[in-house]
Amino acid sequence: MSGVQVNQVFAESRAHPETRRQSVMADHVLGIDVSHHQKPIDWQRVAAVGYRYAFVRTTYGSHRKDRRFAEHWAGAEAAGLVLSAYHFMRTSDPVDRQVDLMLEVLGDRKPGMPLALDVENDPTPGDGAPMSRAAWTEWTLGCLDRLEAAGHKRPIIYTAGSFWNTNLERSERWSKHDLWVAHYTEAGQPRLPLDWSTYRFWQFTSQEMVPGIDGNADVNRFPGTEADFLAYAGGAPAPARVAPRLLVRVEAPVNVRTGPSIKHDKVAMLTDVDLGRRLPVHDVGGTDAWIRVGEDRWATCSVPSGPLCRIEVAPDGQVLGRVLAANLNVHRGPGPDFEKTGVLKRDDGVDVLEVGGSDAWVRWAPGQWTAMQVGGRRFLAVEDGARSLDIAGARSGSAMRAAERRKRPRSDDG
Repeated sequence: MSGVQVNQVFAESRAHPETRRQSVMADHVLGIDVSHHQKPIDWQRVAAVGYRYAFVRTTYGSHRKDRRFAEHWAGAEAAGLVLSAYHFMRTSDPVDRQVDLMLEVLGDRKPGMPLALDVENDPTPGDGAPMSRAAWTEWTLGCLDRLEAAGHKRPIIYTAGSFWNTNLERSERWSKHDLWVAHYTEAGQPRLPLDWSTYRFWQFTSQEMVPGIDGNADVNRFPGTEADFLAYAGGAPAPARVAPRLLVRVEAPVNVRTGPSIKHDKVAMLTDVDLGRRLPVHDVGGTDAWIRVGEDRWATCSVPSGPLCRIEVAPDGQVLGRVLAANLNVHRGPGPDFEKTGVLKRDDGVDVLEVGGSDAWVRWAPGQWTAMQVGGRRFLAVEDGARSLDIAGARSGSAMRAAERRKRPRSDDG
């Protein structure tokens, strides 16, 4: 997808932090979209951290097949994700040849969601003068009709409001198709094209770091619960999820951001009511993040230039650190000033027992990072001996913390 080409307006949500938290954490289901631009993907890792579906590109115009389609589809299907395929429409190519090529590449695969048509500006040079509204409308309707005539469910339309409103004619026909809208914003809702009043999927970022994918990835929201999504997908079974055994406990109010630093967008806030809540550790980041790998044995996990180890979750829930650096020193404590006691080599796997450091963050859900310790302040603490988790809102020690909550100042972040 190239929704980044359209003009995007970033706006801070004015929703109450608790309302915003609920909308982000409970009332949507996340998925990704991929094409050949994504290198080989570890789909099991993608599924393990909670992504439920994927849109996989089949084709581009009437002449180009996505060279990674079969590979991506097979991997995502094996990991239990619900799938759809999408085609990037080119108005310089005949409609029938485009749709026929998409269906040829799709073959006898059975998508769990309707197919999708990507309607946006074609960046390929040499296509001549810009198309008129009438031409864009004719091409788009032609592709949609031909897909339905081939026996597929009514296709989804992917687009952005700023492009659609300028290039397509208004019609009541459009809203009969589910909308997959591209709008990169921190606001609570996307800007919709004029022909829709609601959306089915929202591509809200192209910059997410998704475990199992090298580089940035597009991430999408389905506006509803897991049960709502499964009903939409025709009752597709939920993949088995492994809950990490390493948990952290909320110790102070703190923001939730899309990445491991205050430079990333704020998407929610853990407030006083979350104190004592236990969160699973799916990833570790920051400019000075350390992991404890044994008794008095600490190794750097993340530095300003990027990660030095990759966090993995084993089938039994044990959180592991996989060394990415050629050599990784081990110290007696979480910092370079502690005595060096050993060296880890690339691809070594070690149990992660604790997280520390002067700038350490943890990811506890897809696209949701929280500071563990930043600027001398601690917001999260490792939950000793915790081995189970209520993702919807586990609480512990509420009676003991009641008085403590009234004393603690609110915090905007780490």
